[in-house]
Amino acid sequence: MTTQGAELAELKPRLGDALSSNYEQNNAILSLTAERDAYKATITSLTAAGASANRTPEHPDPTPFSGEDPTLLPIFLEKLELKLRMNHDWWDTEQQRMGYVVTCLTSKAYDQIAYGIVKGAITFVDVDAILDILKSAYGDTDSAVTAQNRIFDMKQGHKPMSTFLPEWHAVANRTGWDNAAKISHLRRAVHPDILHRLSFRSTSEIPVDIVTYIDLIRQLDKDCRLSNPDYYKSKKPANPTHVLHFPATTAQLPTTSDGGDAMDLSASSSLGTATTWGKKDVESGRRPKTEAEREARKAYCNLHKLCNWCNSPDHQSYVCPTAPWNTGKGKD
Repeated sequence: MTTQGAELAELKPRLGDALSSNYEQNNAILSLTAERDAYKATITSLTAAGASANRTPEHPDPTPFSGEDPTLLPIFLEKLELKLRMNHDWWDTEQQRMGYVVTCLTSKAYDQIAYGIVKGAITFVDVDAILDILKSAYGDTDSAVTAQNRIFDMKQGHKPMSTFLPEWHAVANRTGWDNAAKISHLRRAVHPDILHRLSFRSTSEIPVDIVTYIDLIRQLDKDCRLSNPDYYKSKKPANPTHVLHFPATTAQLPTTSDGGDAMDLSASSSLGTATTWGKKDVESGRRPKTEAEREARKAYCNLHKLCNWCNSPDHQSYVCPTAPWNTGKGKD
């Protein structure tokens, strides 16, 4: 064998070993690359799942606004803005927020902003710019005046209080009126039976805050329904003979020789005779027998901040637990 043949014979096994080692290395590289890709996919999946789990819970979408009924715009805007605020982390950019707003518009309302959508991109500056266009097209230029005009036509009539009062309150909140104006209107809007029961309350017993006044109206409605579940279907009050009265005129009298109260009060009856009501009358627990005595007793209780039914200093008669108008037994 020549020298070259011997060298070739020696090189062949070494070449085979090198090729085998290179093949193993390539397989190792491919295996590691596959493991890396699988690891990256797992990390991406876990990150996406974590982001979804941590975002705010879904808030209800507003009912799409078509523009067919412009009066629905205020409630649409309120619910839309609430959705955008409650799910603020659902959109990363203003373009995405505007995209959501656009999906909530249909028909004529969508037509108002369609010119600002070019090749899938929304060209408005922000969400407020879109809302301004809707307000300009469908909004009420003076919502307070509109509410005031509407509320003057609102009466309980034959509606149950549960239907009338929420409607009335929603309109009243947009009038811009103060408590006194709202209370004055609600008084003229309720059913005569409610007004009849209100007449039993003295001025000091009538709330001056609209929320508290509404609570009183609800209580009186409850009382009316206890005696007649369908009272609101009648136009006349349950006791038409009762006349609305105002707080009685009071006068301070001197202390009597038998220990009477120096603040005993008097009221004149229709016949002009004077009737007094003082500390002894309250302590005796007796009930007034005439209209004059009732007026004198009411004046005394109002002055001393006593319940006009049970004489308690802890509450007023409209929440008295033993008063017949709160127990459904009628008035004595």
